[in-house]
Amino acid sequence: MSKSAATRICGRIPYMLSDLGRDSRYAIRTWSRNPGFAIVAILTLALGIGAATAVFSIVEAILLRPLPYAGPDRIVAIWDGHITDRNLAKIFTSYDDFENWRSRSGSFERIAAATWATGEQILTGYGGAKIVLAIPVSTDFFSMLGVAPAMGRAFEPADLRQGCTVVLAHRFWRSTLLSPADIVGRSLAVGDRACTVAGVMPERFAFYPTAADMWTLITPNREQLPKDRYQGVGVFGRLRPGVTRERAQAEIEALHRQQHAHDPHGAAFAPTVYPHPVGQRIRTPNTPWSTVVGVVGNQKTLSVYQEMNWIDAPFIYRPLTQSPPPEATVAIRTPVPEAIGATVQRLVAAIDPDVPLANLQTMRQRISRDLAYPQFRAAVLGAFSAFSLLLAFVGLYAVLCQLVAQRTHEFGVRLALGASSRHIARLVGVQGGVPTVIGLAAGMSSALAFERFMSSLLYGVKAVDPMTLGSIGALLLTLASVAMFIPARRATSVDPMTALRSE
Repeated sequence: MSKSAATRICGRIPYMLSDLGRDSRYAIRTWSRNPGFAIVAILTLALGIGAATAVFSIVEAILLRPLPYAGPDRIVAIWDGHITDRNLAKIFTSYDDFENWRSRSGSFERIAAATWATGEQILTGYGGAKIVLAIPVSTDFFSMLGVAPAMGRAFEPADLRQGCTVVLAHRFWRSTLLSPADIVGRSLAVGDRACTVAGVMPERFAFYPTAADMWTLITPNREQLPKDRYQGVGVFGRLRPGVTRERAQAEIEALHRQQHAHDPHGAAFAPTVYPHPVGQRIRTPNTPWSTVVGVVGNQKTLSVYQEMNWIDAPFIYRPLTQSPPPEATVAIRTPVPEAIGATVQRLVAAIDPDVPLANLQTMRQRISRDLAYPQFRAAVLGAFSAFSLLLAFVGLYAVLCQLVAQRTHEFGVRLALGASSRHIARLVGVQGGVPTVIGLAAGMSSALAFERFMSSLLYGVKAVDPMTLGSIGALLLTLASVAMFIPARRATSVDPMTALRSE
């Protein structure tokens, strides 16, 4: 840097410091004359910056932060579209479809499957019996995701011939097994099988359900697989480089049509709903014929893969003794549900100490757990709505306060010439009312325009509900009226002589 350039830069510093000092003194004088405006301005900045920071934090965590997989933009979910037409969880398809797509598709590097039909198992040998969530997956599941275990190895085709093999979640290895360094190769008693630990996944690895403790292998034995295509497996694939999703979808649809060309029920088969079902005989896959003895109301179930909406799912209730399941949920009616847990634990341990009790909780806790995501989403949207409303209130109040301060001399002249206090208040009201009405109209128009999107976020209420929209509009107008009242009152209380001397 030349001497002249350095002199020019250094010479500006005293002037810059002088300007900074002069601006600081002016700000302090303004603050002392009108501290309310300064406080409101600071509060407005705090609310705006805080809301923007919160929004960015959520967007970064959900949308911007890369998924813990290699090339996540090439990983897609594949499902049977006819299941979606029946308003069921769209991620499922049959195991036969999965094998057909995996063996014949050329658009994917790998296609893998996972199933959540039977996931809970009993683990023994680590401080008593425990319920663990073991998710069956195909051998190439982890390689499809592009994630290698932190310890050991992932599944291999040879594991299908060597008995039970498991890969552990890092959280389960650390908290339940207490982080043994030599866990790879050990044997765990999972259910009625001795399972060899092949590896431990990295700490950041997660896949739905995120609470999985371990992963096992989907058995190719069809006697142990779901026969119903609506209770099958979730299929995921990694696209080959350069292959678009549209091309891959066209190929999968063609393979699916070929697979079900001779399906006796047809791909668009829908179950018949009897007008008088009592006394009719029905049958579902892998179950004997049953006689319908009654009809109950619809049961709402949470569809995870349909934007977390509640849907009317088809349910059939059978006596437990006719179709004994490998596991069951026991419901106990008691006047004091919080105090019965220890008693139940003690009674079950007295009968069989190797039978663990998982998720012992009250019905209120169970419902809260199932509604955790919708409640979180509602809380986030509600918080941002409240922030927006508060920001609009504070902003309108600050603008009107500044307006009154700037027009104090004008208001004094008007009052001196005979204008009434009502006339002055009307001037302030128009300044605040016009943008409020415009904003309210824009908000209502946006609500109507995004009706379809908003419907997916609501349950039990329409997106365009007159009562809801009217209540929100009334609340906004009320807050705007409060924000306009204080500046208007200040404007009407101006002393004309004092106002005329203010400038």
